[in-house]
Amino acid sequence: MERMPPDNPSVFGEPPMFVPGAGPSGEGASIFGIIFAENGAVLDNGSLHGRSAVEAGVEFVTERETLENPRRVPLVWLAREGHPQELKGYLGLVAVEMVIDHEAGRGWKNLAEHANRMTDAVRGEVDVGALTAVERAQVRSLLEELDAEQLQAAPHLLDALES
Repeated sequence: MERMPPDNPSVFGEPPMFVPGAGPSGEGASIFGIIFAENGAVLDNGSLHGRSAVEAGVEFVTERETLENPRRVPLVWLAREGHPQELKGYLGLVAVEMVIDHEAGRGWKNLAEHANRMTDAVRGEVDVGALTAVERAQVRSLLEELDAEQLQAAPHLLDALES
């Protein structure tokens, strides 16, 4: 996987991940991380490697039940066809979750599920069932801001974000 400098100033800290040879054309796919902060859905590619702003200072534990005040934190893996500097259409969009107890500085997530769902997004899967209607609307707004033309050309994403 190749790491490229971000072109978008709203991407915090990390560039998207590039997977050579992926996507329908074989030109590769770029994976972006979307996380939900107080102000809604934002790009935070640090989430691709467990280093998002929300995860900063959090020790992850193996047993979810040990968290006293867990807060659900949804993540979305967005895959686009092409190299980060030559992005084409939207491929896939998959939501996952983690829980964080910020007061205790501890959290839980299923790393295998996160990695597998990233792969699903690169393969073109769209599954936002883990998101609320408000969160889906926030993701749609972010994607429109990033590339409205390509979003309109991706009815599979639009349908999922409206249901």
